[in-house]
Amino acid sequence: MVTAREAQLCINQACMTFPIVKPGPCAIKTEAPAQICITDENEYFYSTGSTPGQVNQRWWVFLKEDMPKSLQYNSFADHVVGDGSDVRLVWLKVAPKSGTYVVVTGYFAKKAPYAFQGSCQVQVQVVDIPLNTITVR
Repeated sequence: MVTAREAQLCINQACMTFPIVKPGPCAIKTEAPAQICITDENEYFYSTGSTPGQVNQRWWVFLKEDMPKSLQYNSFADHVVGDGSDVRLVWLKVAPKSGTYVVVTGYFAKKAPYAFQGSCQVQVQVVDIPLNTITVR
């Protein structure tokens, strides 16, 4: 509302409404197997459905033992694998060694300081190629 300093009347006013809504529950959907060979060159799709309009969504991949206790939108840049409601991963490129990996996505407010709104995750076991030798005892 705009008013004049000495006047008692309103000069001009404009209103704008906008929703302040927390995103709904987060769940990652995928048809990827829970165990993937470290040399697998296939592309796997992970999705949460559409991203709510009032938030940004970002994806990370961490080794389970390196998973941080909390996420911030601009943190862990070397682990970011995408933005938006879905991500496509080629585990041969994402996983440098075998182990349990965590695919995690988070919702954040669109304006700085990008307040955390929620997250969800799924674990993937990346396994080494077995040795091709036979030992007889």
